[in-house]
Amino acid sequence: MLPKAVDYERFQDLTAEIKQLELDRNALVKMVWTNYPDYASARFLRPVTLDTAAIKPDQYIVMLDLLGEGVGVRVIKGRQIIDAYFVQFNVTDLEQDVAKFRKSFEQVRLQDFSPQLAETLYQKLLQKPLKRIPVGKTVTIMPDGFLALLPFELL
Repeated sequence: MLPKAVDYERFQDLTAEIKQLELDRNALVKMVWTNYPDYASARFLRPVTLDTAAIKPDQYIVMLDLLGEGVGVRVIKGRQIIDAYFVQFNVTDLEQDVAKFRKSFEQVRLQDFSPQLAETLYQKLLQKPLKRIPVGKTVTIMPDGFLALLPFELL
């Protein structure tokens, strides 16, 4: 830390050096993203936008984002959001339901499987977004947080 008032010339020199180093780093990151995108995606994280996402025009995605009071849902076709909304409910109860649903599979006690709980989870999380997707189309579900533990294929 160098106060400007103590040594103005040194402060200016360091400021110019920092700016040049930032330019050099940005050029390196750009080159790595251009030539080695797989490595860059792990080393130099940056948000993915719909414009740059590897989504095919006929591909459907349901994104489930956990929020404090419920779940944000986005339905995407290609690179366009075709529906987005918020479902309000107790997230703690949902987490308990997910754990309870998984339990029969984790303990290999399939007789404890609850079709009613499966139906409830389906209605809460998938019923409305799947109405926007034509029957027979493949859907990719991108869950957030503990929802990633839910075996959606069993709903």
